[in-house]
Amino acid sequence: MLKIEQYFLCFMIYSMIGWLMEVIVTFVEDKKFVNRGFLIGPYCPIYGWGYLAITILLTKYKTHPIALFVLISVVCSVIEYVTSLVLEKLFHARWWDYSKRLLNVDGRICITNSVAFGALGIVALMYLNPIIEGFIFNINPQLTMIIAIIVFIIYLADNITSFKIVNSFKNKFASFTDNTEEIKEKTLKFFNSKPLTRRIKEAFPNLKPIVSKIKKIKK
Repeated sequence: MLKIEQYFLCFMIYSMIGWLMEVIVTFVEDKKFVNRGFLIGPYCPIYGWGYLAITILLTKYKTHPIALFVLISVVCSVIEYVTSLVLEKLFHARWWDYSKRLLNVDGRICITNSVAFGALGIVALMYLNPIIEGFIFNINPQLTMIIAIIVFIIYLADNITSFKIVNSFKNKFASFTDNTEEIKEKTLKFFNSKPLTRRIKEAFPNLKPIVSKIKKIKK
């Protein structure tokens, strides 16, 4: 059985995989890059929580694929619904909206996502978990702890920073649907308006061409 620090690293890996999937899907649908998720970094914790839930609660059902599919779909849908509700209550904004999709519940979850969660969950539980957990399990325990602590500090700082930023402009969104792109734009403006950010730009002028290129790619 994995230790807490090993579970945490798996949590972060799945959060990053989830973020990558979200970015790819959004790019295919909207033909543009959108940094999905609540946090600034390249990870969506909801996928990490999904990993923990199905790994800890549902591994014992691996020999019953149909029951496993249904249970994963239900568990992940509950996590998605609760996450959407909590974020909306805290910040008066939404990071996704499925109101136009078939068989949705309050625009927070929908049947297509639930089915996708069930299928992806089985793939994760049956095939990805042994690879990812096996890799982390074989890392030196001391090194694992050091990596976990460093990643946790970064993750915690991101949570605190993102919470403060989004909380600073809640109730200021143009609509009440999927506010992800609007939130990221406001976050970028927030950073650009801060003296520390301007000081960094002045101290590292070579970053300016890079930022300019990123903006052109975004356009």
